[in-house]
Amino acid sequence: IDNDGDGLIDEDFDLDGDGFTTCGVEPSCGILMDLFHEEDTWSDPYDYTSDHAWGFAADLLEDNGWSWSANETTAISDTLLSAHDVLVIAEPLTSFSSDEIAAIVDYVDGGGGLLLATDFNDTYMDQVASQFGVDFQGYSNLLGWVAIDDWDDTHAVSDGIDSVFWAYGSSFDVSNTDVEVLGTYAGDDVYAVLEYGAGRVVFSAEDAEAWYAAA
Repeated sequence: IDNDGDGLIDEDFDLDGDGFTTCGVEPSCGILMDLFHEEDTWSDPYDYTSDHAWGFAADLLEDNGWSWSANETTAISDTLLSAHDVLVIAEPLTSFSSDEIAAIVDYVDGGGGLLLATDFNDTYMDQVASQFGVDFQGYSNLLGWVAIDDWDDTHAVSDGIDSVFWAYGSSFDVSNTDVEVLGTYAGDDVYAVLEYGAGRVVFSAEDAEAWYAAA
């Protein structure tokens, strides 16, 4: 949240001084879920409320005091992204324009958070993911609900998460050596994180997953 337009998170909104809006406290951060690219039904927080899809995720955000909204009508732009701290793109089914891709990269470089999640529908996701050195493969070797068999729970993103279960997920190839792989299955990379400029990107090769916190 940058009300004074100086390109920095306002001090009143960055309580721990890390350059990001502090979430889970007042004021809460804004998370934008993209639906402009005909994202799959699983990815729609309004239409799908199963306990492992994005409607459930939206409920969890609200329960923890975080705000979210969905973008259904507007192409992604610098102006749209400037009002939010995290952008979620889950299984897009239509193409991103070059202007949208540039806006997303600039947004992350400037301090925004980005979550990219997809399984079989990799074509349009890769338009964005490839900018950060990740290529989703769009095939599944995870048949049914299975536990990620190699999971790093020491990273800040995975801290407190004992295990992750996947449903018919995909995998991705990583060409950027700065990408940190946190989860693999049968030797394939399925979950990763990247610090890019002042921002962060999380890559998930499944858009419907269940997390289990350590007891």
